[in-house]
Amino acid sequence: MRLFHPPPAILTPAVMLAIAAFLLSGCENTEERSPVGPNVGGHWAGVYSSPYGSQSITAEVEHDGETVVIKTSLSGQGHLLVGEISPDGYMLLVDTYTGNTWTSDGTVSPTQIRIHDWLLELGGHIEQAIHLSR
Repeated sequence: MRLFHPPPAILTPAVMLAIAAFLLSGCENTEERSPVGPNVGGHWAGVYSSPYGSQSITAEVEHDGETVVIKTSLSGQGHLLVGEISPDGYMLLVDTYTGNTWTSDGTVSPTQIRIHDWLLELGGHIEQAIHLSR
């Protein structure tokens, strides 16, 4: 019974598109865009949890326009999440290691980010989560 998936042999088209869009956005203009929604850029600390336990983590968040990149102290799954934030503070992210989709648990704020990945294994819904604050 494995909760975590091995890394995909090939990144999915959606992940490649998200990464390419983020990287190419920097090629067009070297100036940062104003953050869309609550400004979540900067240093964070918090907890990663899964059905198998939890651990303290740190994270660095880049927020440029609607693009958000979260780099955590985790290894592999949950280490690098790339995606977007809406004007009202909802986040949709893709884990670049697994291709799994992470979504915010409600809206994020300048002092709190709560994101979840719902896994369909072991006969039901299993959740892993990252809760960050500053």
